[in-house]
Amino acid sequence: MRPRLLALLALAALPTPARAPLTAARVTILLSQESPAYRAAAEGFRAELAGRGYRVELDIRAAAPGPDQARQLRASPPDLVLALGGPAATSAAQLGGIPLVALVLRRAEFARLGAATGVYLEFPAELELQWLKRVLPNARRVGVVFNPAENAQVVSHAETVALGLGLELVARKVDSRERLPDALASLANDVQVVWGIADTLVLTPETARSFLLFQFRQRIPFAGLSESWVKAGSLYALDRDWTDLGRQCAELADQLLRGRDARTLDPQSPRRVLLSLNRGTAQSLRLALPAETLRLAKDPTR
Repeated sequence: MRPRLLALLALAALPTPARAPLTAARVTILLSQESPAYRAAAEGFRAELAGRGYRVELDIRAAAPGPDQARQLRASPPDLVLALGGPAATSAAQLGGIPLVALVLRRAEFARLGAATGVYLEFPAELELQWLKRVLPNARRVGVVFNPAENAQVVSHAETVALGLGLELVARKVDSRERLPDALASLANDVQVVWGIADTLVLTPETARSFLLFQFRQRIPFAGLSESWVKAGSLYALDRDWTDLGRQCAELADQLLRGRDARTLDPQSPRRVLLSLNRGTAQSLRLALPAETLRLAKDPTR
C-alpha cells in the first residue's frame, strides 16, 4: 500500500475532536408592541447568538407596566433581557441587576436606562445629509422644522455638518403643532428639500398630512423618517434592516453574557442603511434622480 494512502487511513482512524459544548443562555425579549419589525429583530438576535455558540432559550413577551412583570422576572431571572422599543426598555430598566440590551428610537434614551447598552434607530446627521446629497445632488438649502426643547442640540450639530458638505440648513423652530403650518409656509421660497428628523412634537402620524401636502403643493421634496413615510408619499427615507439590528444587539449581548459591564459598551447606530424611494412621488415632483439612487433604492409602494 502506498505510504500516502497509509497516512490518510491512519488519520481517519483517529478519534474526532469533541466540539466545544454550547453555552446555555436564557434570554427574555420584551416587546413594546407586536410587529413584524420586532419579530424580525428577535429572530436575527436568536440566530446570531446561536451562531456564536449559544444554546438560546427565548421567552418572548409583551412589556407590561407596573411591578408584576418585574416581580416575575426577578423570581426567575434570565441571563439577559433584550428590550425592543422605548416602553419595553423602560420596563426592563426597573429590573436592575439583569444585563440589558435595548433597541430604542434615540440615543438620548439610554441616559435614563442606567446600566444598559444597545442600538438606537436614529442615523447620525452626517449620514443623513450625505445621503440627501446623493439623492438630490442639486439641493443646497435644506429646510428642517423642529421643537427646540427636544432637538436644539441635534439641529445645531446638523448645521455644522451641513456646512462641511456644502449645504445650508434652514431651520424653523416650533413649540406647538399649531405653529407647524406657518413654519412650513415660511420655507416655501427658501429651500429645495425638507429634511425630517425624529421629533415627537413635529413629526408624528397626526402631522404627516401637513408635510405631505406641503411637498406636493410646493413641489419641494420631503425626506421622511422611514419606509412607512415613503409609503405615505414622502420622496425617500433611510431605513433599517431589522434582522440585522437584532444581530447587532446580539453582538453586544454576547459581550454582556461574557461578563462585560454594559456601561463600558457605547450604544450604536444602525450599521446597515436601506434606501426607500417613492418613484411615484419623484414623477409627480418631476425630479430626475441620479441613476445610482434608482439602482440602490427600494420602492415600498410597488
